[in-house]
Order: sequence, then C-alpha cells, then structure tokens
Amino acid sequence: MRQRKLPPRSQCLIVVNLPEAEATTTQARLDHDLQLLRLHMITLFDGDAVEPVASIMVKAALRRGKPHQDSSPLPLKVVL
Repeated sequence: MRQRKLPPRSQCLIVVNLPEAEATTTQARLDHDLQLLRLHMITLFDGDAVEPVASIMVKAALRRGKPHQDSSPLPLKVVL
C-alpha cells in the first residue's frame, strides 16, 4: 500500500466561514475561493501590503467535509 506524501503542517491552513461559490464547474469554484482568500489576506496584512499577498503561491485549495444541512460553508484547506 502506497502512502500519500502529506504537506508539512507549517504550509497548511484552514479557513472557516469563507462563503462558497454557487458555480457549477470545479474551476469556477476554485477561482472564487482563491479570490476571496486573497481579499481576506489583504486585510490580514493591514491593507497596504498588497505585494506580499500577491507573492503568496497557493499549491492547493480544497473544501473539506460533507455539505451541511444548514448550508453553512465547508472549511477550506489551503496548502502554501
């Protein structure tokens, strides 16, 4: 049995309460998630530091878990 190589924890983060896209294609949902993530990162970096946010490379982003019945957004796992 092959084991998956997991990214180091220092390169992963979980984002909660980030609204999910209503798009039907996977790429459109991913683009929406990354766009919202970058907007929130700008506020984390004090709004003036847009350049550091642009230099952050996202290797992977995926929603974790099964859809909730109350339609709350799933957590977003981001690998940097």
